[in-house]
Amino acid sequence: MRSFDARLEGISLSANHQPLARLSCKPADIPSPGQAIMACKSGSCEPLRKLLFPTHLLPDGFVADSPPEAHWRIGDPLNLWGPIGHGFTPASNADKWLLASFDNPPARLWPLIQTGLERGVAISLCTEVLPAKLPPQVEWIPEIIEALIWADYLALDLPSERITSIRSRLGLSSQERLPIPAQVLVTQPMPCGLGVCYACALKGYQNQLLSCKDGPVFDLDQLEF
Repeated sequence: MRSFDARLEGISLSANHQPLARLSCKPADIPSPGQAIMACKSGSCEPLRKLLFPTHLLPDGFVADSPPEAHWRIGDPLNLWGPIGHGFTPASNADKWLLASFDNPPARLWPLIQTGLERGVAISLCTEVLPAKLPPQVEWIPEIIEALIWADYLALDLPSERITSIRSRLGLSSQERLPIPAQVLVTQPMPCGLGVCYACALKGYQNQLLSCKDGPVFDLDQLEF
């Protein structure tokens, strides 16, 4: 993980009218879909950095899923660490993507939608409520199980405390595995981002995992669910 500079360029509003931070940085420093960034105001002595996930990728930066800290001002220079861990990596031959957000707003899946549309793949998004400003090329579906027959790649976003619900949500029996590649963005606090504090530890299928080092996007088979 490396340190680099960015700038708070503005504050925008999400579809549900929540403030979002718009940051500019070098193109090489922009996180990929599913990766996170840790940020603080340059020169500050903040004990913890703010954890940011991209909700929209820009040519010169990204929009983050959290509002700026109260003492951040537009035009402030920021120091960023990252990108943290692994993002989504659909196979190059996957052309039918099924995305689903369980108990989370789907904002963190938006960069993956951007990537998929640029690649020309077919995309379906499963959420409880139809998201505002969903691109017309993306099909919205309220139930996921039937769509699993269609898809050749699955991407999920859910809080860590909902991992144990994956099997029932996907209609899988106790020992059944999905027949398609699947990845999960597990959202939870990652205080240090370095794998030191173990606050982001998860129970893996074979061993303990850390979101900041092994995730935050995991292959579904890595997790015990």
